[in-house]
Amino acid sequence: MIFLFFVNLIIKEFLKISICFLIISLCSAQRAYYKGEWKNNRHHGNGNLVDVFGNKYVGEFAEGVKHGKGILEYNNGAKFEGQFVNGKRSEGTYYYSNGTKYIGKWKRGKKHGDGIFVYWMVSKFGYEKIHQLS
Repeated sequence: MIFLFFVNLIIKEFLKISICFLIISLCSAQRAYYKGEWKNNRHHGNGNLVDVFGNKYVGEFAEGVKHGKGILEYNNGAKFEGQFVNGKRSEGTYYYSNGTKYIGKWKRGKKHGDGIFVYWMVSKFGYEKIHQLS
């Protein structure tokens, strides 16, 4: 009888904790957010977008996608500043979260063509800036 009492108590506490976690997760769920200009029910013109992953974009849109100049800050600390074409990076600077950066062109969102990597190397004299053509 005492055993059943403790099992029942444990189950009740487990359910309380589960319900609390469910409520917290539902309340803190990230939702996409857009503030800016619209045209035909689509993002069009200048605007700010935060996606469901926490990435933040400030810049130009055309027919619902990133298109034109903009800054995209990723949730991992990386950032891209430059031109977007049909939602993809086209030309600009990508700042990695470790301090490295790539300045150059992109095709279909991938590094392509001429570009420069700039990264820092620790030496006995401190930090040295290193340039490397891609």
